[in-house]
Amino acid sequence: IRAGWVYSCSEDGEKWGASSDTDGDGCADNIVYHEVSGKSTLDNPANWSTTVPARKKIGKTLVKARYVLWADALNENGTKYKRVTGTSGSTTANPDGTTSSELTIIEAIGPTYHMKHITPMSAATDKDYTITDCATLELTVTALGQASATKPSFNGTLDNTTKHYILYNNSVEQKLLSAGGKGTYRSFSGTTSGNATMQYRLEQIFVNNNNTYAVPVIDWTTDINAIKAAAVGTYRVSWRARGPGADDNGNGGYWDSDRDANGNPLPVEQYSQIVEIVNKTRLELKTNGEPTVNNQPYTGSSIQLLSNAPKFQGIDIHGQAQTLTSSQYKICYQVNGGEVKNSINELLGVEVGTYTITYWAQSLVGIYADSIKYNINVTIGQANASINVNNITARNNLKFNNAEQQLFNGGVTVYGLGRVHYTVVRSTSSSKPATPTGAVSDFTDIINITGKDACDSSGNLYYYHLFVRAEASQSYNAMGWTYTNAYATIDK
Repeated sequence: IRAGWVYSCSEDGEKWGASSDTDGDGCADNIVYHEVSGKSTLDNPANWSTTVPARKKIGKTLVKARYVLWADALNENGTKYKRVTGTSGSTTANPDGTTSSELTIIEAIGPTYHMKHITPMSAATDKDYTITDCATLELTVTALGQASATKPSFNGTLDNTTKHYILYNNSVEQKLLSAGGKGTYRSFSGTTSGNATMQYRLEQIFVNNNNTYAVPVIDWTTDINAIKAAAVGTYRVSWRARGPGADDNGNGGYWDSDRDANGNPLPVEQYSQIVEIVNKTRLELKTNGEPTVNNQPYTGSSIQLLSNAPKFQGIDIHGQAQTLTSSQYKICYQVNGGEVKNSINELLGVEVGTYTITYWAQSLVGIYADSIKYNINVTIGQANASINVNNITARNNLKFNNAEQQLFNGGVTVYGLGRVHYTVVRSTSSSKPATPTGAVSDFTDIINITGKDACDSSGNLYYYHLFVRAEASQSYNAMGWTYTNAYATIDK
């Protein structure tokens, strides 16, 4: 007895048919309609299939799904019937299309087990054998695949704030792109791919009362030489790959590269670049002018992250270095993208971790533009752990009583360390024994450190030497077994 899903599909809501895989790729891509009295119905077993519906072209398919129960067994000939003893020796037509002249006939397995249906497709037409009947589902394909684009190459100088700078040239139009990007497309199934047409758009950016406006200059074009500007200002260059078969809005066929796999527009920042045409030169970091980082282990107190400030210079329009005065610029810092500071004395860290310091030179005069932003990392590492064992004392006047006895009082003081473990090494000498290695029996509470025997079989007194270790914590490394200089004895 079996149970499973069967499906029937329709594109018009009237005629229903079974899914089929016509090209053998394991993906249902066709609907086969079977007419019953001039109309395809859900009461026709041929209109149901165990093939899971799928679509390879744009459009919508309606899908009905039913979970049904049927009998399924195979005889020795591989058919869904069983052979039983007959009563006639004459040639008999069998239900599986064969004939038999022996004293046997073929009987359907379903009725034998009081099951009405021997295929899931037949069971789908009988509500008494339908366990679950899903509401009509919609299988919609809005695009066949996705286009993608590589970033074009820009003229000018790039900084790490994703801006390009081009020096103003007396109202002469300057090309903003030096080379185009590359567009490709690929079907969602991965079976179709090819080159896609690249397009570019130019906008000028204005800021008014803290509101940013983008004014179109050149709409989408395939000509990179058309992306040019002359006036001082801020420009945004966008790019995209056109998916084959898409309209001007990117619908149909393959999604343009400025949309996600669901056809939703991507943020413009993901496929655009800011270009500034400036009429002044910029501040820049001197050669070997990087700040000095102050990598240190954790101390529990504030650590100054930089020990020396960066050194900047001005570059004139002819590319010559210019010495700066303190009235011409100031250095700005941010730690992990936080509040802007202007002194390395304010750049502090306490906790273990890596701190990213962003720094740049901000111009205070009109002849220079701000420098690009630079990043540098400073690390506060874990400190080596240490433990104060002065509070540990051996218990006095212990005498053998043939039972385990607590050997020590007190414990260690832990500040920011990981969990502390205790263990003892028993020897017949009061001198420090070898440090434990490997897996040893230990406890996290000193009251569990016990001893029973007072001496060995020769009467030599036992000394129970106490060792401690600490697990690693966020701020401290782990500490291995450390001798506490404490030992306990049990008198005979």
